[in-house]
Amino acid sequence: MDPRRPSTSAASTGSGMWLSDLSIRKPMFVAVFVVVAVIVGAITYARMPVNLYPDFEIPVVAVRSVYPGASPEEVERAVTKPIEDAVASVGGVDSMTSTSTDSVSSITISFVESRNSKDAAADVTARINSIRGTLPSDIQDPLVYRYDFAALPIISFAITDPSGSRTPLELRSFVDNTIRPRLERLQDVGGVSVTGGRVREIDVGLRLDRLSAFGVGATSVVAAIKGENTNVPGGRLVTNVGESHVRTTGEFRSVSEIGDVAIPTGSGSTVRLRDVADISEAPAESREISRLDGVESVVVSAQKQPGANSIAVANRLKAEVEQIRKAYPELRIVASYDTSAFVQEMLSDVQLSLILGAILAALVVLFFFRDIRNTLVTVAGLPVIVLTTFVILQLLGVTLNEISMLALSLCIGLLVDDAIVVRENIFRRIERGEGAVSAARHGTAEIALAVVAVSSTIVAVFLPIGFVGGQVGKFMRDFGVTVSVAVIVSLVEAFTLAPMLSAHLFHRTAPASANAPRSRSRLPSFRLPRFSDAGYRRLLVSALGHRKLTVGIGVALFGLSLLSIPLLPTAFLAESDYGFFVVSVELPPGTSLAETDRVNGAIEDVLRGYPQIDHYVSTVGGGDPFAGVEAAVERATTNVLMRKRGGTKRLLAEIRPKLIAAAGPAAKVTTDLSSGGGSGVRARPILLSVKGEEQGDIEAASADLAERISRIPGAIDVERTVKAGKPGSDVSIDRSRTADLGISAAQVGLTVRTLLNGEKATSYRVGEHTYDVVVRLRAQDRLDTSAVLRLPITTLRGTPVPLSAVATLSPVQQPVEIDRTDRLREILVGAAALGRDQSAVSADVQKAMADVRATAPSGVRVENAGDLQRQSDSFASLFSALGLSVLCVYVLLALQFGNFVHPFTIMMALPLSIVGALVALLIGHQTFDIVAMIGIILLMGLVTKNSILLVDFANRRMRVGATAREAMLEAGPTRLRPILMTTGAMVLGMIPVATGMGTGAEFRQPMGTAVIGGLIASTMLTLIIVPVIYTWMDDLTRFIKRLVTRAPRGAEPQPLRSELG
Repeated sequence: MDPRRPSTSAASTGSGMWLSDLSIRKPMFVAVFVVVAVIVGAITYARMPVNLYPDFEIPVVAVRSVYPGASPEEVERAVTKPIEDAVASVGGVDSMTSTSTDSVSSITISFVESRNSKDAAADVTARINSIRGTLPSDIQDPLVYRYDFAALPIISFAITDPSGSRTPLELRSFVDNTIRPRLERLQDVGGVSVTGGRVREIDVGLRLDRLSAFGVGATSVVAAIKGENTNVPGGRLVTNVGESHVRTTGEFRSVSEIGDVAIPTGSGSTVRLRDVADISEAPAESREISRLDGVESVVVSAQKQPGANSIAVANRLKAEVEQIRKAYPELRIVASYDTSAFVQEMLSDVQLSLILGAILAALVVLFFFRDIRNTLVTVAGLPVIVLTTFVILQLLGVTLNEISMLALSLCIGLLVDDAIVVRENIFRRIERGEGAVSAARHGTAEIALAVVAVSSTIVAVFLPIGFVGGQVGKFMRDFGVTVSVAVIVSLVEAFTLAPMLSAHLFHRTAPASANAPRSRSRLPSFRLPRFSDAGYRRLLVSALGHRKLTVGIGVALFGLSLLSIPLLPTAFLAESDYGFFVVSVELPPGTSLAETDRVNGAIEDVLRGYPQIDHYVSTVGGGDPFAGVEAAVERATTNVLMRKRGGTKRLLAEIRPKLIAAAGPAAKVTTDLSSGGGSGVRARPILLSVKGEEQGDIEAASADLAERISRIPGAIDVERTVKAGKPGSDVSIDRSRTADLGISAAQVGLTVRTLLNGEKATSYRVGEHTYDVVVRLRAQDRLDTSAVLRLPITTLRGTPVPLSAVATLSPVQQPVEIDRTDRLREILVGAAALGRDQSAVSADVQKAMADVRATAPSGVRVENAGDLQRQSDSFASLFSALGLSVLCVYVLLALQFGNFVHPFTIMMALPLSIVGALVALLIGHQTFDIVAMIGIILLMGLVTKNSILLVDFANRRMRVGATAREAMLEAGPTRLRPILMTTGAMVLGMIPVATGMGTGAEFRQPMGTAVIGGLIASTMLTLIIVPVIYTWMDDLTRFIKRLVTRAPRGAEPQPLRSELG
């Protein structure tokens, strides 16, 4: 039989498909629906929330406790361990980490994904409250809070006064009282925080000599101030004519009144506070300095409310700041951190990619149809699909973010695939002389099963996303929902708008001849040079004649592609250039804030000499005596903003040696490519964890690991979280002396902490503002350790004795911080890569880790952490999802085709697509990260399209009597044009993404490259290999049927070898 003869079903005038028939009969109904969808979609798009990443909740609860004056070891023993033990039994705890530093315990509890974070936080609070009585009485109440990405600042402004008209104290007061309220009043602003500058307080500086002379104890001073600064309600005064309220007003009305407070002495008399202390209204003792381009500054950070549009909120904040600039021209206000700018640029660039992708996809259609009018009819549904998709995404709670827009930009060519397949089939029937309405009805019905199968497989690959855990799973859900919604909408469009337009607007374009007149909308005719119908048919005949060789070539190509995997650079996420980097400097423990500031000033001098740098914002030190991070005064962080993106990594490599030289040999300088903060060991892209019970064992193992990593070529900034001990002093109490004098250990500790660290006695109110009243020794009395021994301690009799009478002072080395994970001591080892691919450095790090693990003492665990751990977990989850996706596709195809064999034939395209994806990543020097892996999962749904079109057509031909070989020889050339059109539309539609256009392109590029490579390779190989597999499977099926039905007695079944040869 002639393989080119039209099938009976194709030529018949049987019934069509009800949905397409309805659309053809009622074009006005479809037109009105389209107009409404476009209008509603445009309005929805304009109002959709815009964010950098999807909104999702992570079940993580943090507990922060402040134990003023306590060392890290004391914080761990008295606060961290008891809280860990209490919350460990809360239901759903997945892991728990903690850090104990000077005065502060920070515990982070991660719960399983099914746990609601609000309920988890409530349970944690209840457990802590149940043990509150066993914790030290003088710790501040533990603060329990949930992690919320939406609560992170979207924009920060650094404010300076170059005119010098305001001191740092006055500038901070102006920002707190004027600028902050104006920003907080704006719509959808969730909160505004202020850091930097100087904070006003009332300083009660106790004089050591006067305390000793008058016999006054520090605790007595604090108690007296607290008792005097109070208002006490007196009740009601009732008379014959009415009643009035009585109140005793004791609040301080001026600073001088504080000096009048009577303080009891050891002799039983009293003295005025001003006799034993210097009282002044002054800046609080600084533990932090903020600077903008070298000038001391105040930083204002703003958050948006949940669900709000980050770009709209940021624009309101910028507009208000512009009004503030005009009102106060002496101020310099710079946006030091602005995620909205990146989001806006990313959104604009993705929109451009969408438009370019749509244009390129339309050019593919024009290339094959060779008619402008028919091309416009084919792509007319694209804006309808996109805008309708926005409406459904809004209803599903999906925002416009980098993930959802990436999904749309990737599948822009895919959205016209269904319409192309339907219209090409209609177009082919019209070319053969059938009327437009009849061709639209029967052409749509003829191809309906294939179109539904193609769209269903794409949706099916994302069903297993629910099994992917962690942040990757949450990100993939937005991606999968966006692609699935867009594909379903495009399927509906292909069965409604496509046949309607085809029936009423398509016109016949008969094959061009030398004498035939050409339509105005028709382009000059041409033939495909290599993949013409006749040329492809000859290639297909050859492949079917050498089936073993053809399949062997396919298997060999698949095997060779797998060999390229070790050559691919891998990472959790490809490193992106956000036009931002961080310089961190750390000096030896015990370094003063002034010395750290001097060293960081040298860093700023280097940065000032590079015109590529727009601004830099430095934070020297951090925290305060009550927040507790005392060691922070030895650290400084400078956030550097580039004038434009693209050259950050190159500049960082150039500037790094100069920064190290400027800081000096005592400083440890690290640099991090970052999108908005994050520094220190935990921010390193290469991070390892060493855990165990014995501190000495994990210190030795971590030191060995760090030393091995430092020898790896390309490894930089190798550092451990454990630091050299900070110089300190232990007050050792003589129990016999304290017992004789009636002094408790708690009294000694509280007195020492009050005099050295300071104690907030009360608050002083002026109008609407309140200031802390802090009691401590004068600065000149806290200059050396010998002064500590002269601190007065009040005995049971009320007489003071020096601390030296009941205690001794001994120097010690105190740890800067103590880390724990799952209640085991932990030391983190971090590193970065420079001058060598990070995946190659990571591979060598894994070898070093294996060597240390082999030699470490028993009980010591060495494992990946940070991005390395997330990468390992994510790839494991994604590979599981990939397997489930393949299974879902098979089940769906089996249901649609009513056959277990044909889905297997169709799915031969899957391994062929992996060939192209891996090779494309290798040739394009792209990183194989989780985004590329998601692209490969997407491929599993895309590449079955070609096979479905071939198998569906071949099945229909075999139902009318053709053999498998004849069916495929007709199916291949007949379906060649729609296969090339749909593949070309998808490939060209993804080119803007794969070429790395625009902001955040490094994030999107691996996925685009993998998908394009997979599509091209799969299409080329599918057109040859799937027909061979189809005929093989037909031979196998017939052979098995003969075995099952049993041949007549005495007859032998034909050998399978002869049929598969």
